[in-house]
Amino acid sequence: MLYLAQVHKNDFLDQHQLRLLARQEADNLWAIIPEEAFILLGKVKIMSENLLVLVELSPTGDIERLEDAANWVLHLVQSYLTIGITPEFLQHEAERAEHWRQSLTLQNQDLARRSLELEARREQIQALEESLKRDKNGVTVWFTGLSGAGKTTICEFVEKQLRIHGYKVEVLDGDAVRQNLCKGLGFSKEDRQENIRRIGFVAHLLARNNVIVLVSAISPYREIREQVRQSIPSFIEVYVNASLEVCEQRDVKGLYKKARSGEIKHFIGIDDPYEIPLRPEVECKTNQESVAESATKVLEKLKELGYIVARVNNL
Repeated sequence: MLYLAQVHKNDFLDQHQLRLLARQEADNLWAIIPEEAFILLGKVKIMSENLLVLVELSPTGDIERLEDAANWVLHLVQSYLTIGITPEFLQHEAERAEHWRQSLTLQNQDLARRSLELEARREQIQALEESLKRDKNGVTVWFTGLSGAGKTTICEFVEKQLRIHGYKVEVLDGDAVRQNLCKGLGFSKEDRQENIRRIGFVAHLLARNNVIVLVSAISPYREIREQVRQSIPSFIEVYVNASLEVCEQRDVKGLYKKARSGEIKHFIGIDDPYEIPLRPEVECKTNQESVAESATKVLEKLKELGYIVARVNNL
């Protein structure tokens, strides 16, 4: 067995091969003990085998331990062949084996404890990294599309998922901003552009303070959308794509019906045009996708660009 341990060091046998050879060699060594010694040596033989099992199960796979075990078994055999084995000698070696077993057990327990501690540390570091990422990645996600396309619905879904995972989120809804921040503005092209400019300014202030800003606004004109994009370093455009026919069928607020009857002027899609985004980061086809599917596209883009961590995936 000592020879096998040395061969392992020199020839780089793997642990499985070494264990098989060690077992064979151990059988050969025990075979040379006279039959009348078997009863006396039985207890020591069992202990030696138990020690070999302990070494094999050791998390470190320590070759020095296997070499020590080989030396010990060889020492027992040589002692018997030269001087015989007395009950006193056997008792001494049994106590030595028990001490060795306890030592190995304590080492394995210590290694297991350290392994648990390292795993706990790893989880703590991962949680800290996620916390830092949540606190240092402001971005503006701009949902644009016709009235009734599904901007607010998707926006609310994304907001809920982000808040569940501890992100700082603010929603700027076009209608709410117009009522509270832009009351004096009408619906001409110039007023619409000024409305979008103001929303963009507020979004920029929030995003630079590490907030994920979700903007839901028709924002029909490509030129002002591009101006806002240029003014905000971290910007994701989401085109919520639903045809005019689909939006009119939905018409939750009854606005299309009023626009068709002339009660509302300058209504986007009826009187005024909507200019489709040319290169949006995300396109949600809400007449073909569920709300969850559309929201997942937005969350996946946020992950891809590094604004949120990969754990936000339990939609």
